[in-house]
Amino acid sequence: MAKKVVFLTIHGMGDTEPGYANDIVEAMREKLTDDWDAVEHRSIYYQTFLQPNEYQYYNATKSRVSWGQLRKLMINGFADAGSLEYSRGTPGGPYYLTQDHIFTTLGQIYDDLGGTSLPVVVIAHSLGCEVISNYIWDANKEDKTYGYWKDAEKNAANDGRLKFQKLQNLRLLFTTGCNIPVFITGLKEEERIPINKPHKDFIWENYYDKDDVLGYPLTELSPAYGALVKDVKVSVGNLFTGWNPFSHNEYWDNSGIQRELSKHLKAFV
Repeated sequence: MAKKVVFLTIHGMGDTEPGYANDIVEAMREKLTDDWDAVEHRSIYYQTFLQPNEYQYYNATKSRVSWGQLRKLMINGFADAGSLEYSRGTPGGPYYLTQDHIFTTLGQIYDDLGGTSLPVVVIAHSLGCEVISNYIWDANKEDKTYGYWKDAEKNAANDGRLKFQKLQNLRLLFTTGCNIPVFITGLKEEERIPINKPHKDFIWENYYDKDDVLGYPLTELSPAYGALVKDVKVSVGNLFTGWNPFSHNEYWDNSGIQRELSKHLKAFV
């Protein structure tokens, strides 16, 4: 069956393995049955640029501090966000390498599909929501005088491929446990500006659990976010995680979220 939609998964912060998306991909495969063959899936894995460095520091200091496992959790989690933002303007830094990884992956997809610009569906979790938002923002802004896109655009293979790599064919941004507010609520309301809508059919659905202290609604950030994003309140997790902050890691296992995501994918095939 010919491919009809591209499905990208992007993980969040913390100790993450390359196979992080296996369960959600298998859930989509089961729900779409034969139609899954029309879906081109790729996983974005940016921990390659962060996790080894975090492990190096943790292992070097763990004998000198207490609460080792909690410290490991803090380093593996919050160092991801801090290191990405800190290195925003540094060539070869984690921010730069993460953007290059997304850019390269999209280029490979475009080539593998024979130069066809299929609609794209992205599901991003936690810090991954900030990562993909930054990528889209940087890729499509007019001023490209710094960072990854300073050279990426002028070295692009062709216009069709570049437009696809800029995610100008993004049809659905599906975010879960999104912590974009953590990065921008220190700004005045009028300064909290979201990505531009890539085209009239673009949809952004944001799923949050009220007990998840790392996941937030977005529509109250500013009128601009309110006009762009549809917030969906959900209850995720089980008896032990559904009523507390541990719910943050339970979104992709939630049957309701899987059902909604599969409906969106189904609409393209």
